[in-house]
Amino acid sequence: MFSVQFAVSFRLNNCPPLLLGLAHWLLAFLIYLPALLNTDAHFENEITLLTIASRAHLQYTSITVMATYFFACLAVVFMYSQIAIVMIRARKVEHSVAIQKSPKKLKDARLTLHVFILIVFCFIAFFFYICEYILAFDADVTRVRAFRLYYPTVSGNLSFINPIMLLTLNKDVQSAFCCKFKPKPTTLSLIARNGKSTTGN
Repeated sequence: MFSVQFAVSFRLNNCPPLLLGLAHWLLAFLIYLPALLNTDAHFENEITLLTIASRAHLQYTSITVMATYFFACLAVVFMYSQIAIVMIRARKVEHSVAIQKSPKKLKDARLTLHVFILIVFCFIAFFFYICEYILAFDADVTRVRAFRLYYPTVSGNLSFINPIMLLTLNKDVQSAFCCKFKPKPTTLSLIARNGKSTTGN
């Protein structure tokens, strides 16, 4: 299992970024193609620019997003369970080293908190599309139109929570981010370049 994951990871790391972006866009397009083929969306007016879509389009979109979230959650659970197994085995091997336990525990706690917050926001978005799917069967379209006003908040929170968590919980990202604004030391580099010390001749 790990050899297959390593092979896939190796191929993805050596794949051109443009090809990865194209594959990502093409996969998303194919997933949402049924919803795009069953749409007659239009703007309500030129002032509010509220998108009006048919009930069939809302149902197709909700089912597509819910299925995508479901399989993504299964993939995340499988991936992090494998990581947890590796970390537990590594901790058993390093059981005798007491000094290394506290940094590892802190790093594990940060990773666990990061994943937990992402799962919470994914469940919020998943619940939003469940409610939208249920309201799409209602004859009164004003309820689903009023409910869709929450979509920018749900989508925006889910889009920005991951980089925020990386900046606040990931030490590697924090150090790389701080190095951009921290001035580089010049004294040591000049001494090393000249090959002599300031106290000697």
